[in-house]
Amino acid sequence: MQEIGGQLSPWHGSAWRSDAEAWIGAELDRLGIRITGSIEPRVRPSSIVLRVPSSSGDVYFKATADAMANDARKHRRPLGPR
Repeated sequence: MQEIGGQLSPWHGSAWRSDAEAWIGAELDRLGIRITGSIEPRVRPSSIVLRVPSSSGDVYFKATADAMANDARKHRRPLGPR
């Protein structure tokens, strides 16, 4: 795990990744959207973005370190039909 501001980033653990992918899958399924390919991570010291290819185009999931909690709020866009 990588340290950020004295804290460890959780996304380097396999349990975090499997929990995140399960949540993404459940939310997309709830919306009638299928995952159509492999989920690709882009890991940064303070965050991770998962690109999820889907039947509705690419969907992105971002998690940030506690020190960057406001970052996700700035870029938040609801998942679902537009």
